Amino acid sequence: MLNYPQRVLLNDSQQNLEDAIAKLTGFTNVFILCRHADGHPELLSINGSPRFDQHGVCLGYQGICTVVEQQSAIQLVLKHFHHKLTGQLGEDYFRALVKALATTLHLDWVWVARFDHGKRKAVQTLSVWGDGEYRQNIIYPLQQTVCEKVVNERLKGAYIPLPNGLDEAISGTDSDFESYYGYLLEDNEGNPIGVLNCLLRKDVAQKYYLSQMIEIVAKRCESELLRLESNRSLLIQKGALEKAQLMTGFAAWRYEPDQDRLFFNDIAHSMELELPYSVNNLDDVMALVLPDYRIALKSFWEKLLLGAQLQELTFPIQTADGSVHWMQTIASGEVASSEVNFGKASSVAVERITGVIKDVSVSRLSDKRLRLLTEAVTQSSNAISITNLDGLMIYVNPAFVQLTGYDSEEILGVKERTIANELGPASNQNIVRDCLAAGRPWKGEFHNRRKDGSQYWASVLITPMKGDDGLVANYLYVQEDISYRKHQEEKLFHQAHHDALTGLPNRFLAMDRLSHRINNSKRSNQHTVLMLIDLDNFKQVNDSIGHAAGDILLMKIAKRLQSTLRSGDTVARLGGDEFVVILEFTSAQAAELSAKRIMHVLRAPMSIMGRELVTSASIGIAEYPRDGDTPEILMRNADAAMYTAKFAGKNTYSFFTPAMYDQSQKRLKIVSELRRALTRQEITLVYQPIVNAFSKEVIGAEALVRWNNEVLGSVSPLDFIPLAEELGLIVEMSDFIIAQAVAQCAQWSMYRADFLMAINVSPRQLRDNRLKRSLISAIESNNIHCHQIMLEVTEGVLVDNVDAALSFLQELTEQGFQLAIDDFGTGYSSLSYLKTFPFHRLKIDRSFIHDALLSHEDETLVRIMADLGHQFGMTVVAEGIENRGQEQLVEKLGIEAYQGNYFSPPLSPGDFQSLIEKSKDNGVILI
Repeated sequence: MLNYPQRVLLNDSQQNLEDAIAKLTGFTNVFILCRHADGHPELLSINGSPRFDQHGVCLGYQGICTVVEQQSAIQLVLKHFHHKLTGQLGEDYFRALVKALATTLHLDWVWVARFDHGKRKAVQTLSVWGDGEYRQNIIYPLQQTVCEKVVNERLKGAYIPLPNGLDEAISGTDSDFESYYGYLLEDNEGNPIGVLNCLLRKDVAQKYYLSQMIEIVAKRCESELLRLESNRSLLIQKGALEKAQLMTGFAAWRYEPDQDRLFFNDIAHSMELELPYSVNNLDDVMALVLPDYRIALKSFWEKLLLGAQLQELTFPIQTADGSVHWMQTIASGEVASSEVNFGKASSVAVERITGVIKDVSVSRLSDKRLRLLTEAVTQSSNAISITNLDGLMIYVNPAFVQLTGYDSEEILGVKERTIANELGPASNQNIVRDCLAAGRPWKGEFHNRRKDGSQYWASVLITPMKGDDGLVANYLYVQEDISYRKHQEEKLFHQAHHDALTGLPNRFLAMDRLSHRINNSKRSNQHTVLMLIDLDNFKQVNDSIGHAAGDILLMKIAKRLQSTLRSGDTVARLGGDEFVVILEFTSAQAAELSAKRIMHVLRAPMSIMGRELVTSASIGIAEYPRDGDTPEILMRNADAAMYTAKFAGKNTYSFFTPAMYDQSQKRLKIVSELRRALTRQEITLVYQPIVNAFSKEVIGAEALVRWNNEVLGSVSPLDFIPLAEELGLIVEMSDFIIAQAVAQCAQWSMYRADFLMAINVSPRQLRDNRLKRSLISAIESNNIHCHQIMLEVTEGVLVDNVDAALSFLQELTEQGFQLAIDDFGTGYSSLSYLKTFPFHRLKIDRSFIHDALLSHEDETLVRIMADLGHQFGMTVVAEGIENRGQEQLVEKLGIEAYQGNYFSPPLSPGDFQSLIEKSKDNGVILI
């Protein structure tokens, strides 16, 4: 029976049986676990007694063998396992377990495996029993094994038929296993921690018996596996603690209450701490601690004596050399015993106190500096952030949150580029990346976007931060919001490059764009056209209506010019009433169409301050490359073409020709010489007689200005008077004219007491009290009457600002001066002027007199003008009488006076003197 194959005697059955046989005594309850013919295990209970012959010789044993009921059998087998595994721990337990399972339950292979370092892709065997011997532990992957099925499906005991590759992976042989049994091992929270595995060459008939046995054994297996892992973790932690002590500067100490003695480990001595050499107990420590901290230390110690855990204290000690060191200690009391009364501890005794200690003097100073730095960073008005090398945000200060609108929770762990949304060109970002890659800081400006989508400008300093190894570990970003500054810069830039009134580009920006267009045209072999636009008679608007109306007019003109252009073209204001238009990639034909379109747009009436005005412009056109290859030359030539358009009668355009350059140079010479004409006494006056149409008497003269220059020769008033107006020389010139004309009037009053002197007044003079002062001064100096001076005013100055003009002229008439409306019918004629203004004379322009003899309609028009003057009580004077027919027409229409070459051209003062004297001798001048 002892040699029965595949049998196992449970518990003490082997020893009991052997003792009974040795003593030839009977035995009971000998349990043998064996395998049935069909493969399932059965537990037999055997009772026996010896048989003797008549001589007392033992012939053998006889007894009864019964099959133990299944549940009782399970309990007995478990008792057998407990007997076999008692006292086994850790790896010894698993060695005993796999052998006991295999031999007791007649399993061919048994092994326990745990997950390899917590990973579920592979398992590591703790102990393997196969075919009657221990096998080498291995690590094998779970993939495509039945073990993987147990783990993935979390099977707590499962029979899986083979073939499968698992048997070869474990046994290393091509064994013909028929079935596999696996049981998933879990921790207390249900997390998989390992697998209990069995292989059988012959399938088990009664699987329930095996399953019950394995399930009960697995519980202890799980507990031991957890304990093994815990011990393993403790060993790791112990090693880590020792390393941590060395790395962090902490040394270990313990206090033995029964000895009242402090002990320090070797690390404490190797760190050269002061305490291990100076103290033996708490009293020694108290002696070193600064007085203000002794109460805290005493309280700390009392808590430890009551078993408190993980108490921490930082305190200063003063060493023998007088220096102060700050010490940090962490300690726990180890409780030896506790008596419990109704759930509350009535007394506690500590077996010892253990702790660690460190000199933190240097780190405390560093911490203080760090706190100051942290506070400075936190309270900084600049947005500060830190990223790792991958650009992930790991810190932001409150200013960053306020600037970007992102909460810190949204930012941390996010790519810095995702947050920044840099709007600058990619080339800038490449420069930043290259600079930082070289370990150098970068400073510049970025246009970033906030969380809400709004944009802001930031001055950014990015600094690489190096770790203890000297390598770059992080990047520090410091952003200053410069949006206001950039806005101001943009505003100043706009103001420096744009006209304040119209918002158009100014001269500086226009020249820059013209240069850019020329360069583009050079590269593409295209044409660029420059138009210089000067408003016609704009000064009349300013002088008569006022500068406020003039400004409104300019703004409306600017909008109209912009409406005529393509998106790539430019319109700019050079100043005053001058504009330029730059047409890129165009032809002369297209430029001409643009000029016509501009003139058409400008001629449309516009309402300004309750009045309707019609404007026109003179346009000069120059083309690249034909008329110049630089902005300066094109501008000069367009200016020459513009003045050609002006002299052609205004309200037209003109393309530049080389001949215009000569005219432009001539104009420049006129301007240069005109500035010095008065000082050189080149300005003189001539006088054209005003004749009584009926008596043919000379009743007065019109003073006309002339300029004779040694370089230019005789210059026409049509050329230099507009320039004098433009250059602001007309006022000084008028002072000269008034002084000369009034003096001459006084001289010729000797021949006619009421001799009349007509003086032309410019629009600008009507807004300047200097005119009145000059007139009064001249009148008083020459002792003549004010009514002998007739001031001639053209209709153009009366277009608007009627109230100001009326007030000024009324003051003059109140002082006795006579007023004449000059060139009537050629300008902004209005019957209301004749009624409103205190005019004494109406002068019909020469153009109407010339045409009156050519058609009945024109004669009728002159008659109507004369009748109007008479109806308003004015003396009518005809201009430009060149022949006898015109003189007769004047007589016929009842016009009182005339002037013209038919009677006499303008005369120098001497010639006019001779004319008067001659007329006196003939009895003509004086009545």
